[in-house]
Amino acid sequence: MVSSLISDVLHATINKAAPLSKRVFSRAMEPEEVEMFLNEEKTATLVTVKPNCTPHASMGSFSYYDGKLYFYSRKDSARHRNLRRNSHVAVTVVDQWRRQVILEGDAKILGVTTELRSHVAADSFREKYEDFAGDRESSSYVVEVTPNKIFTYKSQG
Repeated sequence: MVSSLISDVLHATINKAAPLSKRVFSRAMEPEEVEMFLNEEKTATLVTVKPNCTPHASMGSFSYYDGKLYFYSRKDSARHRNLRRNSHVAVTVVDQWRRQVILEGDAKILGVTTELRSHVAADSFREKYEDFAGDRESSSYVVEVTPNKIFTYKSQG
């Protein structure tokens, strides 16, 4: 069953889009395709906002569950420092030029992985990678991204 969050955000995004965005993203994925894609792909670019309001992009593994994306964040990283100051993020997941999901949303630092071993984020990481940082006693934090805007694209070939 498709997450209502993904479905609602996809439809709202395209309804509010400017004419150019509607043309560029006219080959949109259906909500079911978006979920399948997010469960298949292993890496994403997470863009956070630096203190001087410029973007900071970092690649990393992610997991998906029920409309939300989950990332790891080390306490001493720029990603983590940026998220503590500003929760606004952008995420891109790309399969070359065949499929793309570009989303914007708000991030929330949930806690240290070792404290979240039974959380849905842990289960989704284990399912996707057979690994969860908390199982390795990692001091990473889990970040949850809730999308409020999603654009998708799929090629016709």
